Amino acid sequence: MLPASLPPRYRHLGLTLIELVVVLTVLAAVAGILIPVFGTGVARRGSTSSSITNVAEVEKLLGMFANRHPQGHYPDHFDALCRDDNNLASYLPGNRAGLTTHQLVEDEATALIAAGVTRLRQMADPPAHPTFDYYDGIEIEIADGTRVATLSQPATLGLPPGGTYAVLGLGPACTLIAANSDTASNTAPVRFSGEPNVNPATAYQRFGVVFQVADGNGPLRRARLVKTVGFGVGGPVSTEQLMREWYD
Repeated sequence: MLPASLPPRYRHLGLTLIELVVVLTVLAAVAGILIPVFGTGVARRGSTSSSITNVAEVEKLLGMFANRHPQGHYPDHFDALCRDDNNLASYLPGNRAGLTTHQLVEDEATALIAAGVTRLRQMADPPAHPTFDYYDGIEIEIADGTRVATLSQPATLGLPPGGTYAVLGLGPACTLIAANSDTASNTAPVRFSGEPNVNPATAYQRFGVVFQVADGNGPLRRARLVKTVGFGVGGPVSTEQLMREWYD
């Protein structure tokens, strides 16, 4: 009598060591491609979210400051963003796109003074650390002939053309920040833009404010605070642009 047939041998369904190594190698290669792209997107979105929050807080504090001071005056001692040779400061990001310099005429200077902005702080250029170092730069009293940074293309920020818009930096010397009991903030906010080649140690990454000092008909009687901006390689960045960057 023949012996009963043995049960068939089942094929091993797992991976061999060589197959496992190949799979892991492929996964590592794919991760190496995706992680930098995904990580950059997360970093940019995180920095954009922080910037939106900071801009909203700055705008709130500026409004509170004006409401609590006589004649609705705004803070003083903003950063000039210009050098003593009247050129734009070299520490602004990129090629300082979107900005130019402008020499205030007497009525434009008077408009800023009427809004409470009477002095600017001029940093050494280049400073040791334009974003984080507290500096005791030259104090400039605003007057006829004072040179300030202005918007070269107001329409990119949604502002009417034909006007003059002074752009001032919100550094730690500003009275909104420095030893001011009227605000809830004791440090000047910083914008970490997430842009390549923009390092807060070498480029100015604080926020700025935009005052309109003249319109198409000439200087205003009182300067108007119209925007809070960040500074990027493409020029000043508005709240609306930051919001679009977030949703994109």
